[in-house]
Amino acid sequence: MKKAIYGEHTNHSSIAISYGNMGDVHTQLGNYDTALEYYTKSIEMKKAVYGEHTNHSSIAISYCDFGNVHRHLGNYDTALEYYTKSMEMLKAVYGAHTNHSDIATSYGIIGDVHTQLGNYDTALEYYIKSMEMKKAVYGKHTNHSSIATSYGNIGDVHKQLGNYDTALEYYTKSMEMIQVNGDEESCLW
Repeated sequence: MKKAIYGEHTNHSSIAISYGNMGDVHTQLGNYDTALEYYTKSIEMKKAVYGEHTNHSSIAISYCDFGNVHRHLGNYDTALEYYTKSMEMLKAVYGAHTNHSDIATSYGIIGDVHTQLGNYDTALEYYIKSMEMKKAVYGKHTNHSSIATSYGNIGDVHKQLGNYDTALEYYTKSMEMIQVNGDEESCLW
């Protein structure tokens, strides 16, 4: 439909987003090769629209999409490359020292991959960066589901490291924040 509106050979951000959405569905269905095809079409069109060497949040999302597929496939090193590329582009877009929820999410995702790789010390560093940035974005004393998730992730790493008392502290912070929010579905760990 969008190709009919904008033209069969037109590069347009709406068409690129549609390709990305189709890639998302194929990722959910486990059709990873097809997902990669759609994500490739999406990023190529985004680069044609915004510029081959332009930093843009939409291109950063595409890099994250590639990372998600490779993570599902167990290609953790490749996933980390894409997630890092996405995060660095977001920093270029929003500012290297700017606190932004998208950058905080990137730190958390990279922490997740390091957890899957068993790099717990590195994962902890990324989870703490994510938590600190989320607090800067949402408020240091704000109860937010995203901060609760960070507490849970930090708790998970401490549990893996055998730091059970510290793990319990973070799990308790997460649980209390979830209870205040009344959103038991918010904690993704």
